[in-house]
Amino acid sequence: MTQDSYTPVSTPVPDTSVVGPNRRVDPNVDLACRLMWWYFGISVLSIPLELLKVSGLALVIGVIIGGLIGCAIAGALTLWATTKLREGRNWMRLLVTAVTALSVLLVPLTWDWYRPYFLKQLATPLDATVTVVQWLLGLTAVFLINTRSARLWFGTMKRGSAHVA
Repeated sequence: MTQDSYTPVSTPVPDTSVVGPNRRVDPNVDLACRLMWWYFGISVLSIPLELLKVSGLALVIGVIIGGLIGCAIAGALTLWATTKLREGRNWMRLLVTAVTALSVLLVPLTWDWYRPYFLKQLATPLDATVTVVQWLLGLTAVFLINTRSARLWFGTMKRGSAHVA
């Protein structure tokens, strides 16, 4: 069968959004993504801890509904961030770094407002442990995606996807 001269030539174009076998994810980026999922998992597991602190049916229902909505939003954001990081999207590395840095820097700037919440998070040893572990997981993930090898990997992914024909 001959090709119609008015139809464009079909050329297969590889999908550059998927990290293939020849584009392995940097080990630091991979670990950072796993730490982000651990952070999310601890958030999900802390919902029952909140249920133990409230009394009254309305408050229990509020914590459950709020927890489910929060988990859905946090899960979607975690999935989006880790997917884009594993694809080598440097803009996501910069976004995660900027949001984390901003959240850390806002604590001393908004201390008068933040202090009661912070003291509530440290009220019991279990709450304090959960809070400290989550902060450490988040900061470690940001550190890992900004290591030299991760930055180089993001750079090669950017250059590699720009030259794919």
